[in-house]
Amino acid sequence: MEYLLKFIEYVCCNFYNNYFELLLLLLLFIFVLIYNYISLPGNIILMLSSVYFFGLFIVYFISILPVTFGSLIFFVFFSVFLKIIFQNSIIGIYKKLIIIQLSTY
Repeated sequence: MEYLLKFIEYVCCNFYNNYFELLLLLLLFIFVLIYNYISLPGNIILMLSSVYFFGLFIVYFISILPVTFGSLIFFVFFSVFLKIIFQNSIIGIYKKLIIIQLSTY
């Protein structure tokens, strides 16, 4: 709870007149979201460099949401949209496996 209050105090004090840092954090949020959606390797390097530029508390709260949402978007995309595309080929493979299973008994 202390960390959350410290984060809120930091946001209130530093972003009141400094819109450039707020814009950079928003860009970091969007970039990490896209980066995790595409599932590129090297996320730890991105997070460590962000900690160097913005500080530990800010990056901790900024990085949790895009990592979670990027992974969620990735999962939903592959479970819903690609299931529709590959449904016919999966059914064909399943039918072949059933035929092989029935013929061996």
